[in-house]
Amino acid sequence: MEVRALIDPCSEATFISETLAQQLRISRQAALVPITTDNNIKAADKVDVIIGTDLFPMLIKGGLRKGSDSALIAQGDAAKLGDSKLVPQRTLQRMKRRFAQQTQLSRMYENFMSEYTSLNHMIELSVSEEAAYEQFYLPDHGVLKQSGEKSKLRVVFNGSVKMDNGATLNDCLHDGSKLLLTEIFDIMLRWR
Repeated sequence: MEVRALIDPCSEATFISETLAQQLRISRQAALVPITTDNNIKAADKVDVIIGTDLFPMLIKGGLRKGSDSALIAQGDAAKLGDSKLVPQRTLQRMKRRFAQQTQLSRMYENFMSEYTSLNHMIELSVSEEAAYEQFYLPDHGVLKQSGEKSKLRVVFNGSVKMDNGATLNDCLHDGSKLLLTEIFDIMLRWR
C-alpha cells in the first residue's frame, strides 16, 4: 500500500484521511477541522496523512536527543561545545550595565524572560541539577526598537557565538538537506 504523507511542523496534531483509516482498520475519533483546498487539483496528488508535531519527533533519525514524551530536544552532544556558561555570563553582565541605564529595557526584558520560563522554553537549574544534567547556556541580549512613543523588545539568542573551545551551537546543529528544502518550497508554492 502506498501512502502519501505531508510533514507539517506547524500542525499540533496528526490527521489521517477516512479512506486510509478504513484501509488500516484503525479506530478514529471524529473532529471538526477547517480545511482549505487547493483550487488547482491537477497540480498535486491527494495527501493521506498530515504528520504534525505529535508524531514528527518519532520519525527523526537516530542520534537526536528526545525528551520523555519523544519531543525533539537536541540534535547533538552539548559536550562538544565545551563550557557554555562563561560567554553567557559575560553577556549578562553587559546587559545588567544597560539595565542600570535603561529601566524600560530592564522591565521589558524581565517580562520576556518570565514569559519564556512560564512557557517552559527554559528552566532554572539548581547547583545540584547542574552537576547531574548536561546543559547548554545560550547567550542572549535584548534589542529595544523605538517606534514613535512605543517601544518593542526583541530578544536575540546567539547560536553563532564561540564557546571556550571555539565551537558554536550552530556548528553542532544539522543543516538539513538542500534537496529537501527545494521540495518543501515547491510544495508550498503549489498549496498557496
